[in-house]
Amino acid sequence: MDRALLGVSASLDSIREAVGGDLETQGAALLLQVMCHDPHPLLVKELVVLVGVSHGSIVRYLRLLGNEGGHPRGGECADLVQSVTDPTDKRRMLITLSPKGRRLKAEITHWFNPTFAFGTQRSNQPENTQ
Repeated sequence: MDRALLGVSASLDSIREAVGGDLETQGAALLLQVMCHDPHPLLVKELVVLVGVSHGSIVRYLRLLGNEGGHPRGGECADLVQSVTDPTDKRRMLITLSPKGRRLKAEITHWFNPTFAFGTQRSNQPENTQ
């Protein structure tokens, strides 16, 4: 299996597990965008453009992925992202990873690290071709 595809699959599995299996593809895309831009926060309107869904959908996914406002269906929130007030404009909220989100990012990132092969460390020694 292609390493990148395995990494994507494992990443999505890790995200689904972290949110209790209750996440649509766009919600996973939102979380991955926040991870890719970390440590730089994103505005909600930037996430709307990056993920390609409505403002209302972004807010719903943020409720599911965050820890504020409650789970849309009454379950437990994932606490993977957090919102902070923009210090330059108090009306705007910035979205960043929470500490738990950063731990998940570290877990996911190892799948794309070339020093690892399917969960085991690769040797830096050249292979013996005899």
